[in-house]
Amino acid sequence: VHKKYDFCHGRSTLAYTGKRNLIYLLSNKKELDILLLEKLKGRYQHIIVLESNYNASIDAICWMQGESDAVGEAADEYYDNQKRFVSFLRADLDKYASEGGIYFIDAGIQEGSVFPRYEIVNAAKARFASESLLNIYFSTAAAGLTTEHEPEQAPDLAHYDSMSELKLGHLFAEHIINILNTKGA
Repeated sequence: VHKKYDFCHGRSTLAYTGKRNLIYLLSNKKELDILLLEKLKGRYQHIIVLESNYNASIDAICWMQGESDAVGEAADEYYDNQKRFVSFLRADLDKYASEGGIYFIDAGIQEGSVFPRYEIVNAAKARFASESLLNIYFSTAAAGLTTEHEPEQAPDLAHYDSMSELKLGHLFAEHIINILNTKGA
C-alpha cells in the first residue's frame, strides 16, 4: 500500500505455496475493493468476484506482532514505531472506518527466554493502549497461551501451540464482539 508499511511483514509461510482460488464479495466501497483485489491477484490462481454491494467498514484491526523486536535494540523503539504505524493505518483507512473510528486490538507477545526483551515490548503495547479508548491490549500470558507442547519431541518455543493459536483467535473475536455490542451494532 505504502512504503511506510515495508517494515511490517511476516517471516513465515503456511508451507503450501501453490496458488488457490478465492471468492471475493464486492462491497459498496469500490476503492477498497480495487485496493484489496490488486494485492490479492498475485496470490490466487483464480479470483471469483461476486456482486454483493454490502456496506463495508472497518471496525477493528487485530495485531499480534513484536517478537522480532524483542530480541534486540528495536524493543526500545517499539512504542514510537507502533504509535507511528497505527497512525498511518488509521489515516489510510479512515474513509472505510466505522462510526467512532478504528479500534486497534493488540495481543502481547509471549514471555520467556526466546524473546529476552518481551517485557519492554509488552510495556510499550500496554502504554499505547492506555492512551485511547480505541486502543486495546491484552496479555497472552494471562490468557494462558503456551508454546511448550508442540511438536511433542522438540517443542517450538518461539511459536504458540495449535490450541493456543485457536484461543488467540477467540480472544480477538471476544474483543470485537464487545466493541460491536458497545456500538450497538
